[in-house]
Amino acid sequence: MFFGTLGVSCFATAAPHVVVISMDTTRASALSCYELPTGIRRSIPQVTPNLDGLAANGTRFAHFYTHAPTTLNSHTTMFTGLDPHEHGVPSNGYPYTQPNSTFAERLKMEGYQTVAVVGASALEKAMGLDRGFDVYDDRLSQQHRKSYQDDASGVVQRVFQQLDGRQSDTPLFLFVHFYDPHGPLTPPLAYRQAFVAGGAFTPLATQPWSRGAYMRRVQSGNATVADHELGTALYLAEVAYMDAQIGQLLKGLEARGFLNEALVVATADHGQNLAEHGRNAFSHGFDVHSSVMHVPLIIRGFGLSVPQGRVVQRTFGMSGLAPTMEALLGLPVRLGQARSFASALGPGPVWDQDGWPSRPTVPVFMEATRPYMEESETWNNLQTARGVRIGGLKASVQPSSPAAALSEHQPPWWGLLTDMVQQWDLMAPNFREKQFAEDTQKALEALGYIEPSSSD
Repeated sequence: MFFGTLGVSCFATAAPHVVVISMDTTRASALSCYELPTGIRRSIPQVTPNLDGLAANGTRFAHFYTHAPTTLNSHTTMFTGLDPHEHGVPSNGYPYTQPNSTFAERLKMEGYQTVAVVGASALEKAMGLDRGFDVYDDRLSQQHRKSYQDDASGVVQRVFQQLDGRQSDTPLFLFVHFYDPHGPLTPPLAYRQAFVAGGAFTPLATQPWSRGAYMRRVQSGNATVADHELGTALYLAEVAYMDAQIGQLLKGLEARGFLNEALVVATADHGQNLAEHGRNAFSHGFDVHSSVMHVPLIIRGFGLSVPQGRVVQRTFGMSGLAPTMEALLGLPVRLGQARSFASALGPGPVWDQDGWPSRPTVPVFMEATRPYMEESETWNNLQTARGVRIGGLKASVQPSSPAAALSEHQPPWWGLLTDMVQQWDLMAPNFREKQFAEDTQKALEALGYIEPSSSD
């Protein structure tokens, strides 16, 4: 049965279906089953009832972190088990080119049919994560500035278009990527009204909102509480809309028989700063705050013995997810270099509790990906904010703030953690030159990931 000896099939019958749901730009605190962000003083609807239900019937990881707050970088880690210094993808627009296998390639070797449906051009086929997929649907019809995306309902419709034409009885690996919380913050009207309308905020229910206009009001000192709350409410409305479509996805998969025996994993590539971080408000990529690095992870078994209602309090990182999924499927762990944390889903207590340095735990290293480096003699991200989390402790360093000066105001263990970050940095690859096409460059410029090219 499930959770047998790792490397030996853990299933009573054929291999189960595997569904990985990725929610772009979704901080852990955006889900109601985590702690909702502060800054909204009025009551709001339950944001994520479908994901909350998935967690209640499965296992939720309370302290799960990504290694970098950028879509392509983080998804590369998600499917290779390699952190950014190992897979060599510094940011969006840099294709994954390493020979290391991906999770899709791994399952394809095990006889799975592999299908992906993505919601944004950051994960288009040219970025290299289509490897191992029989079908990689990156058809995107909605243009936002120079980039293309699809809203959650469109993504779900495309999923069913792919599955309804399926002529196979082999197990399915399905990867579904939702992009809505990334922005622009334009949720459907019903969700906007549900999260914004009410009392003094009713006039804001149809008021346009943009980060640029918001930041100008902040910088001029004219921002009001309503300005802060409006952006946060619209962000949560986008998450709520996505959650509703995830509910439709799960309902449709169940109706089609894909959830009779299945492993479902729901997570996010990175989070989003809201109004709490000044000049980085309503953005990501510039820092390693919890708001952008702490992401949800929910694992649910349908017809499988995944613990129900368990909340894992240990700290884990994105690089451990691919080997964990291998282990849960009873496969020998071959992806990446990180340790599987499948034991956290096994029966009985998890003995290695957080408590570093008295107990051994696995560090989660982090690095920002912006501002973008045009050229350098070192890895693209070494001049950005960096950090590490281990055993419930954390340390972060800004390149503009010398560690020696900061250490005077930090606890004794802070120096140990910053030394760990420096050791991680020693393993970073060399600077990577731009490789993306002109259209990709324009899209990244429009999204603010890189500086516009000169007109010379």
